[in-house]
Amino acid sequence: MSAPDKEKEKEKEETNNKSEDLGLLEEDDEFEEFPAEDFRVGDDEEELNVWEDNWDDDNVEDDFSQQLKAHLESKKMET
Repeated sequence: MSAPDKEKEKEKEETNNKSEDLGLLEEDDEFEEFPAEDFRVGDDEEELNVWEDNWDDDNVEDDFSQQLKAHLESKKMET
């Protein structure tokens, strides 16, 4: 084979490789279709609280508070 023939064959191979690569890229562009979901809240569903409504209510008279106060008072007297 002559040099020009080898170059032509090389170009053909490169063109074929490029077209194959494009085929793979085009397949990536397709996305799977998912059914649309209905996210409306039904009348029979109650609204759920996922937190405690009274999280910031401090009960000053709870057992831990009393123990802490007693401990702090005893430390004051020791120093």
